[in-house]
Amino acid sequence: MQTKPTVTGGFNGNIFSIMAACQSALNRADRREDAKTMVKRITEGEDVEYDQAIAICQEYVNIDV
Repeated sequence: MQTKPTVTGGFNGNIFSIMAACQSALNRADRREDAKTMVKRITEGEDVEYDQAIAICQEYVNIDV
């Protein structure tokens, strides 16, 4: 199992900002496929709510706010 990268602070509460930070962290960790999958699950899922989107992000990265 791969270690999850950690994303720290700097969020304004906007899910797209959080998602972008998580995507960048995954890309830096050379986990580009995970980044693509995460974004796809959030943006192409049916009626994904804010809390669900955060939970999806947390499957891939640790979020430390």
